[in-house]
Amino acid sequence: MNWFRLQKTLRYVYIPLIYIMLGVGAVYLALTPVFGYITTFTNLFFSNSAKLEETLTGAVVDGGNGRNEGSIDLADIHWPDYGEEYGKLECSRIGIDVPVYWGDSNQVLRSGAGTFIGSGLPGDQGTMLISAHNTTFFATLDQIQPGDIVTFTTTYGVYEYQITETKVLHKNDYSAFDLLQEREQLVLYTCYHIPGQGVTSYRLYVYGDRISGPDLVDGGAVQ
Repeated sequence: MNWFRLQKTLRYVYIPLIYIMLGVGAVYLALTPVFGYITTFTNLFFSNSAKLEETLTGAVVDGGNGRNEGSIDLADIHWPDYGEEYGKLECSRIGIDVPVYWGDSNQVLRSGAGTFIGSGLPGDQGTMLISAHNTTFFATLDQIQPGDIVTFTTTYGVYEYQITETKVLHKNDYSAFDLLQEREQLVLYTCYHIPGQGVTSYRLYVYGDRISGPDLVDGGAVQ
């Protein structure tokens, strides 16, 4: 009798349970790659925006976020990958409010302003060469004037640059900027439109010097 009950228990309880467990395991193994793709996709499209949102609300990101003075160790910041959004440029007087990406490909320039990859980062004591189309994000750049303030909010700090001058130069005039200089300088540029001629071979360059924001230092202690 006991053996008969044991057979019924095995047949109607344990054996189906084993099959269920095997089935769940098989489904999990089959869907693991899918979960990986979903996670990667989500991180790709939302991680940068989350970082910037935390920056704007004053949360701590990469150990130095939200600072506007002092210094930050280079080891404590994340150097952006190509095509990654890492900041935002604003000039309220002329209505500029544009996301900034690392790289300046056509795809990047469809989404915002692009940074030439030979540039430095804000606070890094070098030239930042940033461009955008004059038909979209830099449509009002020709209205900027010396003395205007441009705010550059990054994932690690907030920087302000005061515009010093503007120039219209040929696109092949490389005296327009110096990527090797040690003085920090913001250089914004876009195509220069001449009424009646449309887009020409000339570019509008806008130059600004940093007036606030933390220094990026190599191995220095954060003040």
